[in-house]
Amino acid sequence: MAFAPASKNLFFSKNDPKDPRLGDITQSTTYDELLQVAEKGIVIAGYPDDEGIQLNGGRPGAKEAPDSVRKYFYKMTPSALASELPLNLYDIGNLETSSPLEQRQESIQKLCTPLLEKHQWVSLGGGHDYAFPDGASFLNSQNSSSTKPLIINIDAHLDVRPDHAGISSGTPFYKLLNSNEDFDFAEIGIQLQCNSREHLEWATQKGAKILSWEEINLSGLAPEIKVLQFLE
Repeated sequence: MAFAPASKNLFFSKNDPKDPRLGDITQSTTYDELLQVAEKGIVIAGYPDDEGIQLNGGRPGAKEAPDSVRKYFYKMTPSALASELPLNLYDIGNLETSSPLEQRQESIQKLCTPLLEKHQWVSLGGGHDYAFPDGASFLNSQNSSSTKPLIINIDAHLDVRPDHAGISSGTPFYKLLNSNEDFDFAEIGIQLQCNSREHLEWATQKGAKILSWEEINLSGLAPEIKVLQFLE
């Protein structure tokens, strides 16, 4: 089993039908059960894994994030202005991490791609190295689309470090840009003190469109306006 169910205690409820919470209406389900579901939905999957961060010299702790996010997310109230949710919510639990890191990421691509034909996928990390299997799964699901797919990274870091020494939280977009060039890629919020010139030039040569935090901050525009202009 690639995913273990999230603890039932994380699905918060007031036990009050007049005051429902997201914990009441999110369905905890298995991957196999989800394959049989006819209704479109949003799939929530946890990656309790920070090995890639540690391999990149970062501090551990992000493996605790998926359940920490659930703890607060499922306490939220659905919008009082909506008569119903636009899509069903499904939680397939947390990725099991007993296998080697590369195998774990290969399993994500294998499992995620078929679900993306019907559902939207929201992953709770975990290390940013999982941006590669998530991104690759998305691109695989768009093979028959007439529209060129777009991937956006909002981050201080480019994360295009070469993977010669193995994968890490710094390598996801190096792997993605080397494995598939038929998509548009935008890096937003990049901070120049966090990235080398060589990595910046490599990403640009690969077709990445880059909007740095400095450009946003000095534009004189509200950040969301500057970002929307950039994406146009």
